[in-house]
Amino acid sequence: MSGLKNKRSWLSIGLIFTLMLGCTLSIPSLATKAFANNATYYVDSVGGSDSNNGLSDGSAWQSLAKVNATTFQPGDKILFKAGSVWSGQLHPLGSGTSGAPIVIDKYGSGGKAHH
Repeated sequence: MSGLKNKRSWLSIGLIFTLMLGCTLSIPSLATKAFANNATYYVDSVGGSDSNNGLSDGSAWQSLAKVNATTFQPGDKILFKAGSVWSGQLHPLGSGTSGAPIVIDKYGSGGKAHH
C-alpha cells in the first residue's frame, strides 16, 4: 500500500510541476502576442486599393472606410500619403498604450494629407 501512496505523491508532484511550467512558458507568449503587431499601414487616396494589404506604400489602402474597418493594435502606425485628399470621417478602431501608442502620420514628401 505504501508503494501505491508513494507513486501517487510523485504523480501529484509531476502534475503540479508540469502545470506550473506550462503556465510560466505561456505568460511571455501571451504578452508578446498582445503587442506583436507593430505594423505600419499605408493609405493612398489615388494609388491605393482597398483590396491591398496596406503594409507597404506599394500596396497601400485607398479609403477611410478600409482604415475605419480595421482594429489596430498598440504600436501600429497609420500613414497617409502626403498631399492626398479623402472625404469622410477617420475613426480607426483599437487603442494603443502609453508605451505603444497608435500613431497617425503622413508618408512621402509634400503637404499634409487632408479631407
